[in-house]
Amino acid sequence: AGQRFDQTAVVLADESLLFSVLGAIPESMAGVNITMGYPLKDSPVVNLVFLLADLVRNSRSDSESRLYFRFVMTILSHPLLSSVEPEKVTAGMREIIAENRIYLNPDQLNFSDLHRKIFNLPAEVKDFTSYFLEILKLLYDLTVDSSDSLIIREMIALVYASFEKLEIAVSELWMKGGIEISPVIYLRLMR
Repeated sequence: AGQRFDQTAVVLADESLLFSVLGAIPESMAGVNITMGYPLKDSPVVNLVFLLADLVRNSRSDSESRLYFRFVMTILSHPLLSSVEPEKVTAGMREIIAENRIYLNPDQLNFSDLHRKIFNLPAEVKDFTSYFLEILKLLYDLTVDSSDSLIIREMIALVYASFEKLEIAVSELWMKGGIEISPVIYLRLMR
């Protein structure tokens, strides 16, 4: 049968190694007790949110929305999105590179519902929170319910809750003082 490691502890001097260690634990190990913290700011979920913020900050809106290819390619290559329509995404990325496109129209990036939501950017600051919340909800729903995914799902839930708190703070500014914040300020508050 399987080996038992009830009396085994792994002590990490560098918390950033946590995901590597968790990935190396065999599936046969039923439950693992993690007694150290992992900074949410270093998580792949927050990394994706910051990439989305960069996309929003650096998009161009003339008569139609245009997205800079480097931001798009980085998002499409993100590990949390790797299992979402991988064949379509790979083909789309090859086409972008082959045609040497600099700016992309969101309609060219409709690989899935999640991709469609990611690349259809909010036009106004008041829509920023719902943009991020909807993406996090879709990502949560797409994250399979496996032992590896439980930590990712928990991180998504924590980031989701943070956005809900941010929305309350921003709404209070607007309701109490009629203060509307700029896109730059909103995106700084996220960090």
